[in-house]
Amino acid sequence: MIRLIIDSHVHLCEPPYNKDKLSLRIADGTVINLPFIRADISVDRLLHDMDECHIDKSLVVAFSGIASNEFVSKVVKDHPKRLVGFASVTNPRINQ
Repeated sequence: MIRLIIDSHVHLCEPPYNKDKLSLRIADGTVINLPFIRADISVDRLLHDMDECHIDKSLVVAFSGIASNEFVSKVVKDHPKRLVGFASVTNPRINQ
């Protein structure tokens, strides 16, 4: 029997990695200040944690203002055996 452990919801932060609070701009332009700080959620840290916890693959979720679709795409291309990307899509009808 083959065992595969998949973490189905992972977030990364794009550089720079610092202690600034995270904020998110939603489709209508409103900025929401999130109650947590940007931490070292780098690709290297994720892969290290995956190894430590015996996780085979992780689904990396893009999140506006934190990890763009382009960033997630590059990360997945760099680590295709370990990471799977999940894009964020904005509904174009929201601003009509």
